[in-house]
Amino acid sequence: MVADRVDGEGTADAGQTFAPLGDAAADRLVSLDFIRGVAVLGILAANITGYALSSMESGWPSIFGPLDEGSIAVWLFDLVFVDGKMRSLFAILFGAGLALFIDRVEAKGGVGVALQVRRLGWLLAFGIAHFYLLFRGDILAAYAFWGFFAMMMTRLPPALLLSLGATLYLAMVPLDMASYGAALEPPALAASGEEGNASPFAGRAYDYADLREQALTDRSRMRDGSLAQIVAHKQAAHAYRYLAGSIDALFDSFPMMLIGIALYRLGLFARGAGSGRLKLWGWGLAAVGIATALALARVPLAQGLSIETIGYYTHALMPLQRLPMTLAWLFLLLAYLPRFAYGKVGQRIIAAGRMAFSNYIGTSLLMALIFQGWGLGLFGSFTRLELAGFVLLGWAAMLAWSKPWLERHAQGPLEWLWRCLTYWRLFPFRR
Repeated sequence: MVADRVDGEGTADAGQTFAPLGDAAADRLVSLDFIRGVAVLGILAANITGYALSSMESGWPSIFGPLDEGSIAVWLFDLVFVDGKMRSLFAILFGAGLALFIDRVEAKGGVGVALQVRRLGWLLAFGIAHFYLLFRGDILAAYAFWGFFAMMMTRLPPALLLSLGATLYLAMVPLDMASYGAALEPPALAASGEEGNASPFAGRAYDYADLREQALTDRSRMRDGSLAQIVAHKQAAHAYRYLAGSIDALFDSFPMMLIGIALYRLGLFARGAGSGRLKLWGWGLAAVGIATALALARVPLAQGLSIETIGYYTHALMPLQRLPMTLAWLFLLLAYLPRFAYGKVGQRIIAAGRMAFSNYIGTSLLMALIFQGWGLGLFGSFTRLELAGFVLLGWAAMLAWSKPWLERHAQGPLEWLWRCLTYWRLFPFRR
């Protein structure tokens, strides 16, 4: 059933996470487009604090004091269902797309790896530009970099890829536990800390005053700066973290790419839709993911979301929750694809997925215009609960424009540009 295609959707490059390939609508797998559409909507919910709040505030919610109940509920919902899961879901699709792209190019007599290298090179350039000009939470550069390694592994046995992917994904847990655990100290034994320190911990590993000052400086730069000033601020304050994050993707996005390649080789995206077995696996993994997240959130919530408990319980230990929850998302979306993908809303989600590259960058542009100093300058002005309204705004925009655009154009604007750059020739833009 997954092998059913989107009717009347025009020219497309099948299977790529952000861009299509190929010359006919029949090339497109509904499963990949539908899951990709859900993921690009979900990643806005994951990124909204990065768009609107300082990086320190985004990672440590209570840096400026206790959260209101609504914002705590939003934080907990994101922790359970969204944070890290959408990025990982994209990485699975990206890995599947790498293998599918190479297969189809070679089936037409081309050299799939050589063409994929060129595509990934352009994606790396897009990612770096995205980081400096629009959003410091960019994932494209990390996908491009590790995609070079993943594409060399597309012919490995699926069982080996699954084992290697799961092992790499969980490999950082014991190391992070040791690192973040060093900051923990039982509340009963903790020193009183400096005056005004709301944490029940001694705070030996963190300078609270310095972290708050960093957050205020970051907020000021992003809220009041011109585009040039914000670019300079990112280079000075965030370029190292961006590079470090791309390297850390060895234990995050890269393993998920390997899992995506394996699942593609096993035929999951071509045969799995509507499967009762996938429903059982999906709901079972979802139960594990939800229970694990609630268990991990218990201590941080009890301790007022202190930076020590946030680091240990919702960073170091979270891969134990993200892996089953990401797979739950994947299996359930495939299992319920026949029920939801062909209605009016489902068709709009599929269209958003076909234009995921344009929607991802377009969302960053929209949010930069709202929050950054060269736009409306609303950075740092809203609570997490209030930011949920901007998530709904972004969702409405993506669902509203994607389908009408594809009715008139062969691809999304950035998908078209990426394809032209990859093949180094001009393709038709309009139908």
